[in-house]
Amino acid sequence: MLLTNPSLSSTQIPVHQRKNSLSHSPIIFPVKSMATADNIKRSARRTAPMSAVESRVSLVLALAAQTSSLSQRFLMELANETAKYVFPSRRFESRSLEESLMSVPDLETVEFKVLSRNDQYEIREVESYYIAETTMPGKYGFDFAGASQSFNVLAEYLFGKNTREKQMEMTTPVFTRRIKSDGEKMDMTTQ
Repeated sequence: MLLTNPSLSSTQIPVHQRKNSLSHSPIIFPVKSMATADNIKRSARRTAPMSAVESRVSLVLALAAQTSSLSQRFLMELANETAKYVFPSRRFESRSLEESLMSVPDLETVEFKVLSRNDQYEIREVESYYIAETTMPGKYGFDFAGASQSFNVLAEYLFGKNTREKQMEMTTPVFTRRIKSDGEKMDMTTQ
């Protein structure tokens, strides 16, 4: 909606004909413009020009707001995904196709019988089992080379390099824990 009645000014703009044409005289078209000196003065009074520093600060604030919004959205998605695995409603049953596909079939584990099941936990009766354990080299933090060496030692033991020369099934879980005096330990359960 226009609140003022702008005056129209008329300008003539020359347009040159094609190069193929025999005549070299320009064709003149009248063009009407609403940008008059009066209108330009009025718009200049409404908005003050922005300095370079102000425009940079404005840009930085806009980028910060956008980054904050994206970060919040990312953190909410991350929290929701984490909550699915940390606080599952039915812990031992796959709830979706994705979980069914992520499960590992025929993964050996210690034999157990479920005595009772709740929304948050299960009470199990576990069959007896043995634990093969070794110390991993490295005193400060997790050492990938040491973990690999320790895993190989345990695997060799389970595959028959033991005093009875008996092969055993390797079952899950494999535990890694840090003990202050000895360094880190790796455990595998066997049946």
